[in-house]
Amino acid sequence: ARSAGARPGGDSASGAAAAAPGRTNGSGHVGKYADFSDDELRKACKVYGFYPGGLEERKEAAALLEQVERLDRVSVVELRNEIRKRGFATTAGMIKEDMVQRLRDVLIWERFRVGELRRVCRENNLPFQDIPQTRENLLQVLQDATWQARGIPVWRLPSLILAFGVLDQVDALEGKDVEELAWLCEKRGLPVEDEPEQEVLAERLRTVVVWEHLPLEELQRECEVMGVPIGLDPAHEQQQQRQQ
Repeated sequence: ARSAGARPGGDSASGAAAAAPGRTNGSGHVGKYADFSDDELRKACKVYGFYPGGLEERKEAAALLEQVERLDRVSVVELRNEIRKRGFATTAGMIKEDMVQRLRDVLIWERFRVGELRRVCRENNLPFQDIPQTRENLLQVLQDATWQARGIPVWRLPSLILAFGVLDQVDALEGKDVEELAWLCEKRGLPVEDEPEQEVLAERLRTVVVWEHLPLEELQRECEVMGVPIGLDPAHEQQQQRQQ
């Protein structure tokens, strides 16, 4: 599996996981939830859609609560970087509220037990039955789903770094008007309708951007699927044979 850029369960950067003054709980974390009873902690976790018993390490619940609570005070740039550092794609024009929610989900998923991760995959209709049921693989399924939603087959690209470069280009395309997109299509030799639509042109260009970053073997596979011949034409082959 590809590296998400941060170990599962790792602390968020930029102070998002910093502890508030308080007593130390069983995991060594100092914070305002350290003195909460099990019932109080369970109710606090419920607000964010999880329970201490669903975590890989139940004792991490208090630290996780503080971590997700602090995200409202993190800047948009930091939120975006934290999401991407964990291998998840963002959407074009994503507002802060949506970024906060996505990063909260990711931070919780990173600490979920395998059974809880299976539940999340099942609720989102994601294919996971045919892979080894490990936390790493299930988190990969959730990561890949965010890329698939952007039309980027991240699992076919050489690296996550390259995938984010593709994502940036796709984001830029979605911010352009019809005239700019039509010009870009014509520049690349792509068809442009008499009355082009922004979404159609952006999708056409997105596909080409992805093709441009695929490894050779993946590009050859794409040609085969689309019925595009990739071998030399007979005349070229005969010329090569004569030269030999």
